[in-house]
Amino acid sequence: MPATTAQKLKIKEGYSLLTIGAPANFRTELGKLPAGVILSDKAKTFNQIHWFVQTKAQLEEELE
Repeated sequence: MPATTAQKLKIKEGYSLLTIGAPANFRTELGKLPAGVILSDKAKTFNQIHWFVQTKAQLEEELE
């Protein structure tokens, strides 16, 4: 059974994560990350996107 948020999100070794609108504590909340994982809000190539929206209006505006 997954123990950390990173495990639940199936973040693998060497992954690049694009984060959009992540809260300040996002990195801490992920827990221990596998080796070589990179978190960036500017990545051009990535394995996963973590996009944080607070309202439907924000989603619709940013989706374009």
